[in-house]
Amino acid sequence: MKKLYHIFTTLFLFLTFSTYAQDKLGTISVDIVKPYTPTIADVHKPQEETPKKDSVTVAKKKINYTIHSVPVASTFVPEKGKAVRITASQRKDTLYHSYIALGAGSYASFYGDGFVAIPLNEESDLSLDFTHHSSKGKVKGVTLDNNFSNTEAQASYRYGDNDYQLGLSANVANRLMHWYGVEDKTLLPIEASLRQSYLSGGLSGFFSMNKSVFNGIDFWIQGAKDHFQSGETQVKLRPTFKFDINQQQFVTAILDVDYLQGSFDQHFSNSNKIEYRSALIGIKPSYRFSIPNFSIKLGLGAYYAKEKDYENGHDLKIFPDAELSYDAFGDNFILYGGITGNIEQLSYRKQSLENPYLSPTQELHPTFTPYDIFGGVKGALGQGFSYNINLFYKRLENMPLFQANEKLSLIQYAPYQYDNTYKIIYQDAMEYGIKAHLTGKISDQFDMDFSLKANGFSMDKQEEEAWNQPSFTSALAAHYQIIPNWNIAAEFFYVGERKDLKHTLSTQPREQVTLKGFFDLNFSTDYTFLKQWTIFVNLNNVAGENYLRWTNYPVQGFQFLAGVKYSFNIK
Repeated sequence: MKKLYHIFTTLFLFLTFSTYAQDKLGTISVDIVKPYTPTIADVHKPQEETPKKDSVTVAKKKINYTIHSVPVASTFVPEKGKAVRITASQRKDTLYHSYIALGAGSYASFYGDGFVAIPLNEESDLSLDFTHHSSKGKVKGVTLDNNFSNTEAQASYRYGDNDYQLGLSANVANRLMHWYGVEDKTLLPIEASLRQSYLSGGLSGFFSMNKSVFNGIDFWIQGAKDHFQSGETQVKLRPTFKFDINQQQFVTAILDVDYLQGSFDQHFSNSNKIEYRSALIGIKPSYRFSIPNFSIKLGLGAYYAKEKDYENGHDLKIFPDAELSYDAFGDNFILYGGITGNIEQLSYRKQSLENPYLSPTQELHPTFTPYDIFGGVKGALGQGFSYNINLFYKRLENMPLFQANEKLSLIQYAPYQYDNTYKIIYQDAMEYGIKAHLTGKISDQFDMDFSLKANGFSMDKQEEEAWNQPSFTSALAAHYQIIPNWNIAAEFFYVGERKDLKHTLSTQPREQVTLKGFFDLNFSTDYTFLKQWTIFVNLNNVAGENYLRWTNYPVQGFQFLAGVKYSFNIK
């Protein structure tokens, strides 16, 4: 492990000195888009090469900002199954760059949102971003406390000129919730508080160059802790290099360092402490060749993976990274396909965002995708629409799944031992399916976005299921501008059936349950008056169904929220 630490330290120092050994020339103005979040942590986005920042692609820009509408969710986990909200406030506001919004509504909910953009000069900007959403809960049929609160704040700085760009961001977030989904009703009433809270914060940023073999570097440092002495730290570094052979050919190389360590105060059923530590160090070289109507990419990924005190805890992971595309009929019909792979850390912070009802007693290991075979067709439809239809077939090793914790017979229970929490288990499986996406503008006043995914799993262990994984999801969002200062929007999403287990004693047979599919329909509108003032109204979960996203966790029914937003500039 000491050798690994020396490698990590040396690489960090090398990259740091490379970053600061650059000269700056020329000046331009840059675009700041709210919210600005430089990060390399989006594991769902294909990491084929470091994406260019928008300040790189244009030589001269005016400062514009995008203001997003109030994202009130119908569930306590809005990250899951949520459609992309398309509203009028996503259009460029050419008059005002900053705003403050306040709202209140049913279930004693409160919403606050603020974004302040401060242009420092023609080359740099500072932005401050804050959001808060809280509610008393009051879920129908639930007697335990079920209030929640989500608060986030971020400060960002960005600089860009003709030669290089950089961005820095500091963030902090706090989430509060309760494990109110107690399955065994004989344990009621429960006088103890079933409260859980998550606190996280960190730094992220990027540095990129326009005229250098060294394209730039992304970095990400994040820490997290909870109410039960759980703690976690993750560090990511990703430098990128590009070698141009000629106008049609170039070679890229992405170095990747991802280090994660953390601990939990105890196991679920005993008092032994859990500690985890893993490091991923890899490189992803690729060769690209492109001519009109045809392009090809040939590459691979090679990673050294090391885990603390885990069988097969260190290994060399190699996977392909190849893709080709052919414009059969110009931009209207593009055929593409390829094979790739991935390895990623599994952090407590990210898993608790997907399922906040995890117990603070988890075993965490990286997930490896040796190959992901995909193919499809994409292109443009008419003047304003684009589509993408994709078939995929991939291998997953150590695929994380959420499963109900076992039942315990104790004299004294911890808040997460009342048959009300989940654990992460790992399975090897094949996943296959289809994804489709359609987005565009019917007119200058009407936008829409539609997506669906239908997938299945073939588990290596036949007695296992893809626990809590839906086989079908879809989402539709649409926006219509009635008049220049009055807009309406609608949002619909559907999540299909999922398999889960009941909380049972380890000595008893497992009992399987099926969670019904659910849909959520939402409407919103906003009206601007006196140029700087906007009133908004959101109607969420209009059908009023207290559906279950997780077993024994019904959500709030019909929700109403109204508020006002004030827009302004800081010069």
